[in-house]
Amino acid sequence: MTQNQNRQSNVGTRPLADTSKANQSQDTFDQVRDKAGQIAGTVQSTTQNVIGQAQQLDLSSQIAQRPWLAMGAAVAAGYLLANSMNSGRREYRYSQPQPQSRSSGGPFPTTSYSQSAPTYAMQQAQQYEATNREGTISKLGKKMFSKLDSLEDLYHEQLQDLYDAEHQILKALPKMTQAASSPELKRAFELHLQQTQGQIRRLEQIFGQMGVKAQGKTCAAMQGLVAEGDELMAMRADPTVMDAGLIASAQRVEHYEMAGYGCLRTWARQLGHTQAVQLLQQTLDEEEQTDRQLSQIAERAINVRAANS
Repeated sequence: MTQNQNRQSNVGTRPLADTSKANQSQDTFDQVRDKAGQIAGTVQSTTQNVIGQAQQLDLSSQIAQRPWLAMGAAVAAGYLLANSMNSGRREYRYSQPQPQSRSSGGPFPTTSYSQSAPTYAMQQAQQYEATNREGTISKLGKKMFSKLDSLEDLYHEQLQDLYDAEHQILKALPKMTQAASSPELKRAFELHLQQTQGQIRRLEQIFGQMGVKAQGKTCAAMQGLVAEGDELMAMRADPTVMDAGLIASAQRVEHYEMAGYGCLRTWARQLGHTQAVQLLQQTLDEEEQTDRQLSQIAERAINVRAANS
């Protein structure tokens, strides 16, 4: 075969090769588009968590001061990305803005992400913030970024704090029971584990009386107390000395709970939540009883043995 014929033969096969590459490129794009849609679907919940953390840290930033603006921008950008990817083939091939039409993937009009996203996202953000100021945003949105405008707000916020704290204690007590060497101390921890389960149910009753779902808010104070207990249990120690340390850790937890439940009971009485007052008093009585019991165990035997070890 001559050199010219070879060239002609090769030329004849090029369209097939190009078509194959185009199909592969399209398949790759479809995979990227699907993945981007999944990521965009999580933007709203992720943004909520980020803003919550910013508020907890009391950041003096635009995000902490104007959370609705930040959330609006992120949510708008996320929906915009999803819609842009759902209209992918035309966007991919031509990279031109599309007519303003509704896509089936979300509430925002399909448009060109690369050229219009920043402007469109900011417009949606400002609208989001304005809507919140006008008081027409959803109840869920109000809860997410509510302010402590009343004693009732503070009461609800502290209920969430203690609800989370009790769940943290529920996970920590089995480890403390295992680490204890004194049979009496083990029994005390096991009893308090049962009491903690009942205390959680009481809090759920109170939430139910308020007509809201029982939900915790991360209790940073309890996280710190539990972390200190974990650090203690990781140390090499004489068994009796370890028991003395476990009692100290447990009583720190009890005193935090006693302070929290005491405040909640007083606020419930002030707000007229009579049934809640009774439930909170029951829990407060249990916490005080546990604290006294731990002191008795320590003073009667464990501290003495630890001093002589």
